[in-house]
Amino acid sequence: GVVTFTDKGTGSKVTITGTPISGEENIIEYSFKLSGWFINNGSTTMNWSGANTYCSSQPGYSLPTVEQIINTNNNIRSTGALWSEWGNMKNYSGTGLTNISSWALDPANSAGSHYYVVLSDGRYGTQVDFATGGMICHKSL
Repeated sequence: GVVTFTDKGTGSKVTITGTPISGEENIIEYSFKLSGWFINNGSTTMNWSGANTYCSSQPGYSLPTVEQIINTNNNIRSTGALWSEWGNMKNYSGTGLTNISSWALDPANSAGSHYYVVLSDGRYGTQVDFATGGMICHKSL
């Protein structure tokens, strides 16, 4: 089946109910509570400072940390981080996400650079702050 979020997450419990078409199998319910919500700015790319300013200007949002995007301790599918839980962002046409990488809040080891995450495969690395890239913004719920 297809599940569609029709509004921004609030942190309230969400229940998805799967009802078989034939009516012969059991109804399946899955309940969960969102701990965070992500937005993006579509196709606009900008340097790290611009991305940080953009996210901070959205009420309650900030650039996400690498850990909020991927589980760096175990870079496979797991719950709690965007890519680790949902996988390749290219698979979700309704997101409006056209840039497949995102700046992260975390500074890298060298001055003037920050981490970025590739949202199609979960790779991450460092980039100089003046380079341009995509972004997502995160809000804790």
